[in-house]
Amino acid sequence: MLNESMVGERSGYCKEWVIVCGNCKATPKLYELTIIIRFFNNLHFRFSHAIIVYLVREYGGEDDNPLFPNDPKIQAQVNQRLYFDSGTLYPAYKNQYNPYIYHRIEKTKEKEDKIHEALEFLENVLKTSTWTAGDSMTVADFSLVASISTFQVAGVNLEKYDFINRWFIKCTNKMVGYENANQEGITIMKSLLNYLLEFDNLNQPHRDNIYRSDKS
Repeated sequence: MLNESMVGERSGYCKEWVIVCGNCKATPKLYELTIIIRFFNNLHFRFSHAIIVYLVREYGGEDDNPLFPNDPKIQAQVNQRLYFDSGTLYPAYKNQYNPYIYHRIEKTKEKEDKIHEALEFLENVLKTSTWTAGDSMTVADFSLVASISTFQVAGVNLEKYDFINRWFIKCTNKMVGYENANQEGITIMKSLLNYLLEFDNLNQPHRDNIYRSDKS
């Protein structure tokens, strides 16, 4: 999730945004979409966790931007949360929900447990920390709020995570441009998931054949 408060006035230096569909065939695999952002000097990025750090460092408008401070200890905490999101939390979600959403492969308890193991870690972090990487909002919060909002709309049960829910509400209230940068996409995703559910209900007798991956 990116917004103007992160990029700053110098965002005009950004040359172009390119969306590339990896492995697109007759039926595009939507979950394999790759976003590539190309800046001036032919600099390319493929992953949002690297992109948001670069944007703050290059265009943040401050020598010591609180979203990614110069203090090595705080940077280490921020990086730790970004790595947690990219390497543990979101992959656990993808392993369970991408096959279910796009191919209607049944969810499993084992995969759901992996998601909740990661969520319990985040819950414990927020029990002793105002934000995910300390006392101030950082790029780690922008990254993680995008993941948690996706979990919510996909149907992951977050009711028992009091600290995550309080932090999430705080993010939606404090992050400038949250509605435009994140909520609009979440609303679209919710509509898509509702449509797929209605489609399944209408075509229940033929569901197995519709979602077969080995159709000739």
